[in-house]
Amino acid sequence: MAGFEDYGTTASQIAAEIERKLIALGVDWRDEGKLRELAREAFAYDASKGFPGAGSLDPQRRAKVELYGLVVLMMMTMEESANHGLEVRGNDAWRAIGKALWTEKEGSARKGA
Repeated sequence: MAGFEDYGTTASQIAAEIERKLIALGVDWRDEGKLRELAREAFAYDASKGFPGAGSLDPQRRAKVELYGLVVLMMMTMEESANHGLEVRGNDAWRAIGKALWTEKEGSARKGA
């Protein structure tokens, strides 16, 4: 039911969890190169093959899978809030990974043009 969601709180919680996953992966969100590497890996995902590591017991693989899921969840939260005329923001870690995703997406679009 629309109108009852607290998008700001939800976005803050997701952003904090993204920050935790980056820490678990040993990634400093100020390291643009490493974030872009993660972004490239996320864009390389092929749904028909499944996500490598999704069922893995390796904590690093699982953390990546969870990170990518959180990124999608954050994007959905931001989109839904915008559809309700609200603007939500994440923390520095979210902004950094969002920028890396955007940069990689633009770069791959230019290569394909």
